[in-house]
Amino acid sequence: MAQFAFNKNLERVNLEAKYPRIAELPFDSNRKTMTTLHQFENGILVITKGAVDVLLHKLANN
Repeated sequence: MAQFAFNKNLERVNLEAKYPRIAELPFDSNRKTMTTLHQFENGILVITKGAVDVLLHKLANN
């Protein structure tokens, strides 16, 4: 992700100002993920990061 942002000339401070974090589910060893919610233009953007096996399992079950 950092490389993508660098290639697009996106700076963290600008992204944080444009899409402020409104909530966070911190990393949890049971979930093996963390999630942040950001105010987006027409709603809320949800970003989840974590263990690849857990994320792939979540994708497969949706």
